[in-house]
Amino acid sequence: MLSCFLEKGLLKSPKQQRTDSSHVLAAIRVLSRLENIGETLHHPLNTLAVAVPNWLRTIVPNPDKK
Repeated sequence: MLSCFLEKGLLKSPKQQRTDSSHVLAAIRVLSRLENIGETLHHPLNTLAVAVPNWLRTIVPNPDKK
């Protein structure tokens, strides 16, 4: 496979090739932050659901109702 890539000019030399993974790392960082935000909201929303469920229903949209 590497020889085919060399013939097509996709590799600069037969040495070890490196890739730029910064875009992958950035996407993972964004997903990780979104997960942290979701987990941060999880406990307070559960607490509100127990303490004031009627008020919470007016604030949070119900996905079952269309």
